[in-house]
Amino acid sequence: MKSNAGFVGFDGTENKRTILALQQVKKAAGIQGDLNVLLRRPHGRARSVVAKFNRMFGVKAFVSDKADKDKWEKAGVKIEGGYDDFFEASNFLMVGSPGDEELPYVEAGLAHGCFVSLMGGADRPEIQKALEEDKKVKITDDLKADFAREFFFGLENY
Repeated sequence: MKSNAGFVGFDGTENKRTILALQQVKKAAGIQGDLNVLLRRPHGRARSVVAKFNRMFGVKAFVSDKADKDKWEKAGVKIEGGYDDFFEASNFLMVGSPGDEELPYVEAGLAHGCFVSLMGGADRPEIQKALEEDKKVKITDDLKADFAREFFFGLENY
């Protein structure tokens, strides 16, 4: 399957394991497309880890804030696009942002038709409630059932 996987929540420290796990999920599921990362501020550790992952298996980098694009490019990271470009370029999305920051990424992923997975610490009932209140995304019975699983949208047994 030629699909692209995206990861939200990259900070270059704790989530470095997640990128490696996502690469393994891609491999196991036969996802042969790109591995996209949505970058935030370019601190030293994040720049180092992006460079390492690029050498290991190639990542396509996108910035959540266009104001950071030049900073990342000065650090040697090729930026493919911005926030919306990231979601348009990703078919599968793993959201691993810090607590209470997942909602906008989940909304954007669902709005762009992405297959979405939340990391273990996400407050699923709170995210579901916010999605239902915002009414930007239709909440189907299948989607409600997905929120009950640790990894949802097809990766419950990862």
